[in-house]
Amino acid sequence: MSEEWFAAAGEQVESAALRLPKTCQLAKFLSSGGHGGARLIETRYTAIPERAETIVLELDVEVGQQPIHDIRPVERIAVTFLESDQYWPEVLALRVDFPTDVPHLFPRADDEPRSLCLYEDSYGELKLRWTAVKVGENFAMMV
Repeated sequence: MSEEWFAAAGEQVESAALRLPKTCQLAKFLSSGGHGGARLIETRYTAIPERAETIVLELDVEVGQQPIHDIRPVERIAVTFLESDQYWPEVLALRVDFPTDVPHLFPRADDEPRSLCLYEDSYGELKLRWTAVKVGENFAMMV
């Protein structure tokens, strides 16, 4: 069992340095304990090619007694928001040996974190109703 994690992109910063509204909302939600099964680990920032802010969190996952896939009771996740806010936030499973055969993954190279698909609808349809609580609810269903 691996306890190795991919590093999230960007430079680590204090949550007070975040500027994007959705990133600030998610960091505040996680810091408040509003989602008992998720804990804020760190926040990150990068400006290339546009401003992107990342929340790294640990998520408690309900795992069955005989799981089909190697999903662990605690998974580390990175959620990255772009300043343009034109696309869903990218959600990555950071465990190096996270399984490649789980449902709802976007294709990526084997040496990159697994990209999780949380939503079926287009971002344009749900963008204005997106909240940190809503993404927290989807974390519980993603794996």
